[in-house]
Amino acid sequence: MITETKYFLNIQSMKKIINLTDSDYKIIEGIITKEWLSSYLIRKEDFICYKDNRKIIAFWRIFNIWWNDYELSWLYINEDYRWKKLWIEIISDLLKNKFNYENNLFLACKRELEKYYEVAWFNYIEENIPEKLKVTLKRWKENNFDAIIMKYNK
Repeated sequence: MITETKYFLNIQSMKKIINLTDSDYKIIEGIITKEWLSSYLIRKEDFICYKDNRKIIAFWRIFNIWWNDYELSWLYINEDYRWKKLWIEIISDLLKNKFNYENNLFLACKRELEKYYEVAWFNYIEENIPEKLKVTLKRWKENNFDAIIMKYNK
């Protein structure tokens, strides 16, 4: 069990929320807007989050984009916990509970986060990118974001 020394949190001490309250969803909507995350087909019931007594620590959504291709979308880890080992536990829990390893899992992210996701077994790819993510990449680049596509490879 990995424990965060600064915040004394571990994944077992947080509450995993599947059915969000309206107030939690409003917080997530605000984060999505602030962080420039996609609002594509956003629905309250699609989100899963981790929360401690004070705040939302992480939230995400995995959805099918083509046959056996899935996108990890709206993955958000509170800035206080990024680059700490706790987020690896969160992603591992997410993938073991929500992802079939016979499928392909992709994510679009800012290039500056490439090393961050490499730690969680994602690799940068330039070929065989699903069409939906090509559109995402194009839109981000049109808005001057240096974005990349990564694929899960564990």
